Amino acid sequence: MKHLFVPYDIALMAKGKGINEDCITRWGETSKKLYETWKPMKNSEDCEDFTTAPLYQQLIDWFEEKHNIFIEVRKLNDNKWCYQIHGPSRFDLIHIPSIISKYESYHRAFFEAFKLIK
Repeated sequence: MKHLFVPYDIALMAKGKGINEDCITRWGETSKKLYETWKPMKNSEDCEDFTTAPLYQQLIDWFEEKHNIFIEVRKLNDNKWCYQIHGPSRFDLIHIPSIISKYESYHRAFFEAFKLIK
């Protein structure tokens, strides 16, 4: 089930951009290991040695609801993937084709979307 949660580096960037959603897992900042929580936790409630680990869908929803940034990842005909980002400005459109995997597309899309948050 680990593959459902964003990797440590993305979770840390999200924390730095202010994500504060209930999460059922968290990353140990020293160990870089994923830990389950006994109850949903937010970054504001967590101790400084941990960063909450949102689901991919949680992070996509957070971008949409909090920052008006829309991320789309889709499969191309040649078994490769691409992503599009529609940002808060009508000029914020990023389209990158030919990524090797679905999750790599999401990772790259998240890094680009974080750049659009002021």
